[in-house]
Amino acid sequence: MTDRDREIYRIVEALHACDDKEYRNEVFRSRGSDPAFHRAVRIHRHLKALERELLDIDHHGGAEVSLGVDPFSDQVVLDIRRNNIRCRRVAYLNETEFSLLQKNQEITSVLRRCRSRKKVA
Repeated sequence: MTDRDREIYRIVEALHACDDKEYRNEVFRSRGSDPAFHRAVRIHRHLKALERELLDIDHHGGAEVSLGVDPFSDQVVLDIRRNNIRCRRVAYLNETEFSLLQKNQEITSVLRRCRSRKKVA
C-alpha cells in the first residue's frame, strides 16, 4: 500500500467515525480541492451504502448474502441477492475497506450469518 493509499484510508476512517455534520462540512471546505480527499469520500459513501443495504436486509429479510474472495485480485466479494425484488448487488472490497465495514458490530453479525468462503472476524 502506498503512502497516498494510507492517507486516503485514514480520511475514510475519519469520515466513517465522524457523526458530527458540522465538523464534516468544515473538513469538506478545508480539503475540497484535494484529489485524495475526493477518492476517500467516494469510498466512504460506497461503504455507507453497503452498510445501509446490509442493515436493511437484517431488519426486513428476504435476501441472501455471501462472501468470497476473487482469485484474480484477492479482493473480498460481497454478493447481496434480494430475491423478493429480483435484484443482485456485487461489491468488490479490498482488505482495508472490508475491515472498515466490519467495525460496525451489526454489520459483522449480518456477515457472520451469511454463506461465506471468507472468514469473518
